[in-house]
Parts: sequence; C-alpha cells; structure tokens
Amino acid sequence: MTPPDLTRRLAARKLAAARLATDLILDCDRAASGRNGKRADPARWTETDWRQYLRAAPRSPASSRLPPLYHAIGDIEAALCDRCRPAASPPIRLRRAHPQVVIKGGSP
Repeated sequence: MTPPDLTRRLAARKLAAARLATDLILDCDRAASGRNGKRADPARWTETDWRQYLRAAPRSPASSRLPPLYHAIGDIEAALCDRCRPAASPPIRLRRAHPQVVIKGGSP
C-alpha cells in the first residue's frame, strides 16, 4: 500500500474515532443530565450526576468500537513511519579533532 493510501485510511479512521468519541461524550452527558433541563450544565452537577456520567461510559455503544479503531490507527501510523525511515546506513566515524596550532610571534 502506498503512503497516500495509508494517509487516506489514517484520516478516515481518525475521523471515525472522533465521531465515536463525540457519541460517547453525548451518551454520558445524556445519562447525567437526564430529562431535567436544570441539570444540563455540568458545572451544576452533583456527585450523583457525575456517577451516572461515568456509569454510562461502558454501556455506550461507542465504547466497544473505539479500542479496535485506535488500534487500527496505531497500526497505520506505524506503517507510515516505517515507510518514511531511510534504510539503515553504516555508522558515521568521526575524526579526532586536531589540536589547535598556536603560532608564536607575529601580529595578532
């Protein structure tokens, strides 16, 4: 697969992951807010509201689809990095630095 193909696949997977993450957050917000309009602002949530928010995360359909998607993104990024790296080259041997030559006499 060519790098442009991998890049397109990576972009598509990242877009899908972003949408799923948004769905997960919305599911949790709905669980915490309930039908009460007064609880729509997370700054006013009680401890119970926050517990409901956290309990909703594993039950959200998005939570089961995100890990495989993140794994696929990692695989594609690794494949892109492998293709971008140059072939292994022999190590560069550095020469020893020569001592600075000091000329005595003469004008500075």
